[in-house]
Amino acid sequence: MCRTHVRIISSIICILFICLLCSCAHQTPNNVASHGIVKDWNGFIDEIEILEPLNLSDYSRLIVAKLDTSATTLPPADENTYEPTKIVLKSSADIFTNALRDQFKEAKSSLEIVGPEDKVTGADIRTLLVKGKVTEMNPGSQALRYWVGFGAGKSRVEVAGEIIDAKSNKPMVKFKHAKASGIGVFGGDYQKFLTDNTHDVGEDIGKMLLYFVTSSK
Repeated sequence: MCRTHVRIISSIICILFICLLCSCAHQTPNNVASHGIVKDWNGFIDEIEILEPLNLSDYSRLIVAKLDTSATTLPPADENTYEPTKIVLKSSADIFTNALRDQFKEAKSSLEIVGPEDKVTGADIRTLLVKGKVTEMNPGSQALRYWVGFGAGKSRVEVAGEIIDAKSNKPMVKFKHAKASGIGVFGGDYQKFLTDNTHDVGEDIGKMLLYFVTSSK
């Protein structure tokens, strides 16, 4: 290879390396500081919109309000999916809160998590409020899961909500997230699938909030 070719190849490599460095420098780790709607946030939250900078370390308490289920569509009352869907929907707030609480315990966070049925006690401290609604609770089809498979007949639970500064009543972050299940013995149990989906949504929202703790360190 002649010297001219070597110089050309070396120049190309240098340019590519500089472009790579510039690209990395402009990336925003975790998308925490980014404003606006972000789809597939960090690869696990369907949609998030950051309205105000949020530093979770500035807060001592997180209150989870009862999930709004007033507009959630139930299956027809004469179908075998109606009763299990109704049962899970009724307990959705507790399932969601417990999953979120478990994430903070696992992370050894000192943030106090207060559920919809818990009493708020103690001093007036900086508080965040999580408000959400169950926008979808679809039991799917047990028969399709069993006979067809390959994702057919999946159950799905979606929750849309926002993280609010309780003192100012100002929304800080909005989110929309869903989880689905499609594999189970004999097509899976409707109530278990929907419970697992609701739990997984709460778990992921807990993980999402913990990113804002990490960003402040």
